[in-house]
Amino acid sequence: GFGVTGEFVLGRREADQIVFLLEHDGGLLEPVPWVGTMAEPMRRALKGLAGTITGADYVGTSVLAAYEPIQGGELGIVAKIDVGELRAPFIRAGITAGGIAAALLLLSTVVLRFAISASFVTLQSVVQTTAASSAGLSQGIVRHERVVDGQMTAVGDTASAITELNATFTRAAELARQSAADAEQALGR
Repeated sequence: GFGVTGEFVLGRREADQIVFLLEHDGGLLEPVPWVGTMAEPMRRALKGLAGTITGADYVGTSVLAAYEPIQGGELGIVAKIDVGELRAPFIRAGITAGGIAAALLLLSTVVLRFAISASFVTLQSVVQTTAASSAGLSQGIVRHERVVDGQMTAVGDTASAITELNATFTRAAELARQSAADAEQALGR
């Protein structure tokens, strides 16, 4: 076999049943009725068709299977793997991408909170300094201009940080969307 659930199955039609010819887990598989939904890939191979399908295998499990007739349609061969095993890596990738996005969101929230808090404390300090220096009006005006320049720089730095965080969130959201699209494409949806 291949993967955890992947295997090859060889079978033939005997009257109104599909009989499997290869051993599975130490014994032959039980025959399944020719009419029904189980073993659909083998049924198609024994009808002389070749292709791929997502359908029920001989025990009713949803599988992705490739099937083909051999020896002029007297026998059929199927290579199959459980759909759940195929989906697992995409589900893990989606969960990982979601976790990374959540962690980035939390980190950026903390950084932004501290940046805003620091700017507010600095602004309070500027107000107190300006009020205390009102005795020397011209000297106070010069000092006030310097503080305002510093605050404008701080506001510019904060705006730059917000822009970088927005770009990070946009990349994380695109990664999550791409992972979901890849998963749907791999499943043939």
